[in-house]
Amino acid sequence: MKIGGSEKAVIFGAGSSIVKYKDAILRYLETDNFVTIGCKNIGGVIRPDYHCWFDSSAFERDAKMLAEKGISVIQKGSMPVFLRSCKKKIIKKYWGHRWITIDCNFTSWKAENPFPRYVKRRGKYWGAFINTGCLAIFWAYRQGFKEIDVVGMDGYSFYSKDDLLSGEESQHCSGSGATFFKRKQYFDEDIEEEIDLMYDKMKYKDDKINKTLTYLKTKYNINFRILTPTCYKSFYDGSVLKRD
Repeated sequence: MKIGGSEKAVIFGAGSSIVKYKDAILRYLETDNFVTIGCKNIGGVIRPDYHCWFDSSAFERDAKMLAEKGISVIQKGSMPVFLRSCKKKIIKKYWGHRWITIDCNFTSWKAENPFPRYVKRRGKYWGAFINTGCLAIFWAYRQGFKEIDVVGMDGYSFYSKDDLLSGEESQHCSGSGATFFKRKQYFDEDIEEEIDLMYDKMKYKDDKINKTLTYLKTKYNINFRILTPTCYKSFYDGSVLKRD
């Protein structure tokens, strides 16, 4: 997959940093012949060449929400990428055009070998990919991209619990991420422990993602970096994008 001879891809996660760094990201895209790959609902920041929806329930939820506003969940000109497990009925209802299908067997993090791999004889991805971003990086690598930049992969616990609770910050580029953190008044003081538990789960998820990214880098020698601020610090390159 080398559109126009390009071996360079920019993957868009759905973190709020793609809004904060939008102008800088768009300027960067003009510097080379990049192929763009979107992950789930990226808020219309760009029209990606490929749009990965590896979470069937999220696709149906966001497609329905956007359809009610008269917005297509996938922009015309993008090529969506779905898992084979995604129901064709749902895809056709909200898209109805051509798409790419990949096979993936998601395993538990507690499995003997939870890390990503590609089983060639079965033509299937395998492992505990944790989130769409991790699978998108591996998928891009499998398509032959030699240089992979990632934006919007902020991490679930990049912002503090207090900033999320106050609504000062959001995990998602649409501002709707972690809705149970958006307004403090949704909670009574009695369930403060529950909020702490949820935030601890986010940190644990980020730890698993960090280990998965490390595995992708070391096992497969995938040349990727994250250009926007992220909690996955060992992969962050802050020298490329400059905000106005």
